[in-house]
Amino acid sequence: MKFKSLLFILLLTGFCYSQKVKPVTIYLNDRLYLKTATDTIREIIALQQKLKLVDQPQAATVGNHYVKGIHVGNHYKVEDLTLVSIPVFRIERPAYFAYDYDTNIESYIAFNERLKYQRTLLFTGTKLLGSISIPNTEYEQDRIYSGTDLISNLDKAHYANSLFFYEDSEVEAYKAMLTDRNHFYFELFGLDGFLFDIEQGKIYAQFIGDFGGLLGPEQTPEQYAAMQHNLGTRAPINDYVRKNDMITRIKQLALGCYILDWDNPAVPPSKGTAGPTPEGAVVTVVKVK
Repeated sequence: MKFKSLLFILLLTGFCYSQKVKPVTIYLNDRLYLKTATDTIREIIALQQKLKLVDQPQAATVGNHYVKGIHVGNHYKVEDLTLVSIPVFRIERPAYFAYDYDTNIESYIAFNERLKYQRTLLFTGTKLLGSISIPNTEYEQDRIYSGTDLISNLDKAHYANSLFFYEDSEVEAYKAMLTDRNHFYFELFGLDGFLFDIEQGKIYAQFIGDFGGLLGPEQTPEQYAAMQHNLGTRAPINDYVRKNDMITRIKQLALGCYILDWDNPAVPPSKGTAGPTPEGAVVTVVKVK
């Protein structure tokens, strides 16, 4: 009798746990993303031409040589370009209290919110010119942080300059998206430089941005190298978040605190990473019209 009771408890526990890991379905209208990107880029190109912005032959230095900076509108029409849209999703507000290392983060991503944000890659042929955030990140943060005048010091060409790119500054992870049909890519709003992809129903994470500025004031070179390795190594999203101790940032993003160096609120204490990493949800992408 005791054995049967124990077996029932084990079966019930297993069933309850399996219920926690609910599958996720993303309903994607990629035509709507592409139309939004096309209309926005056409508008910015027209603005660049109206302002008569000039290319900069020595816009920056890479290593020991100068790099040219170009305004897209001086060379291309939107019809000349191939655009690739990367959806940008939000962390949902309940994550502030409910998310911890023993739960899976997929449950707190607003995958099916109406189209809000995206990063758009601009290709000419197989060459990646650069990428643009739609809507413009600074203007969007100014809307979120109402009354703070985040954009008061920006010049009138700031919006037009979102299509100003340096030559020879291609991001390898972005270049692959022109032809890659085996992964679905997305980003999370507020996590700049991080790229997420879905492969065979599982989400993976990786940092592909600039590591400059991530070195903390008390980090040794060895600690910085380890951090760089961990962040730059693609891994399943729940393993990745745990290994890089990202829970505080995720909880701040859940509250809409998108600027790192502001006085963001304290977050509820974490249970820590002692337990097993939670099983990730199975994610399916369904394209809709």
